[in-house]
Amino acid sequence: MRGVLPSLLALLLIYNSVGAIKNYTLTIDKPKGGSPLNNFDRFISIIPFKGNDPPHFPNVVDHFSQASNFDLGEDIALCQDSYTIEVPGKFRSYQWSNGSGEPAITVNTSGTYHLTITDKNGNTATDSITVTLLSPAVLNLGDDTISCKDSLILFGGGGFFSYQWSNGATTPRITVQENGIYGLTVRTENHCTLKDSIQVSFPQKPSGHFSYQVRGRQVEFKAEVPEASAFHWDFGDGKTHSIKEPKHQYAEEGSYIVRLEASNPCQQVTIQNTILIRQMADKPSLITDLKNRRIPRSSSTVVAEITDKTLEPVYWQLYDTQGQLVFSQNTPDQSQTDKDAPDLENFPPGVYLLRIDTGQEIKYRKIVLE
Repeated sequence: MRGVLPSLLALLLIYNSVGAIKNYTLTIDKPKGGSPLNNFDRFISIIPFKGNDPPHFPNVVDHFSQASNFDLGEDIALCQDSYTIEVPGKFRSYQWSNGSGEPAITVNTSGTYHLTITDKNGNTATDSITVTLLSPAVLNLGDDTISCKDSLILFGGGGFFSYQWSNGATTPRITVQENGIYGLTVRTENHCTLKDSIQVSFPQKPSGHFSYQVRGRQVEFKAEVPEASAFHWDFGDGKTHSIKEPKHQYAEEGSYIVRLEASNPCQQVTIQNTILIRQMADKPSLITDLKNRRIPRSSSTVVAEITDKTLEPVYWQLYDTQGQLVFSQNTPDQSQTDKDAPDLENFPPGVYLLRIDTGQEIKYRKIVLE
């Protein structure tokens, strides 16, 4: 069946009362004296039914050619620098207005892009889409920063429609005084959304001490300065080091002033101690045996005598049976007393291990608190 239809397109359904399903092809041409119309085909099935029963069409096959359904979609505006235009469906060939023959193109400039496709039946169709790329302004809060002042001003830039900081502020500038990550979301006049964040740190002044253990002529040092991020050791013999926990071997016996400079990007602290290096072979112990190995809690003290009153400091540590450190103390000046004692009144009864470090030797003693 070939003929001319007016602008109205209608689905033609033909029924017969008996017989099998039959397929026909309807071809629509340009009307005489009318506007041009691309040819397209529609397949129509004739479905049999009997008597006066209402028709039922479960097997109607209604195949439009792909060219007739071709559509690139609505024009689009985006807050980005590029956009990929993808063609719905699969066609035999593609011809874009920019010369590409691919089924999808990525564009990085605003404009109207035309595409002509050819389907598997040789039918052609053309459509276009306008893409507007609203290249947003740049939001840059800068690199993460460390401030050596009490406060810092963060600036989100000017010219944005709105500002929303993670701390609730809605102004272009905010003043911060605490460590943390500060985020900012802004909107431009064309409704683009931009985000950025910055981490701010306010270092505290370093404070603390360093500990050490003497093993013959080798000394193990450890910096106890939590706020510091850099360390410089001067071991008093012309040698230096720059790690947190160095080991140093002294060439000769003697007294050495050890100096530690601990710093962060803002401030520095200097800590120093005098250590004594002695050859321990054939020398008597500097620590006499502990008195009162079994100690009533009411006495509340552990007593040990240090025979060399020039040693300072003496480092006491008390451990429980689980190996947990429950007490530690430096005795700063042995010339003031012949003995020093951890206060045990608040410790539960049990077995403990006492460690005494004079800087020249280390001794362990088991004590029982009753």
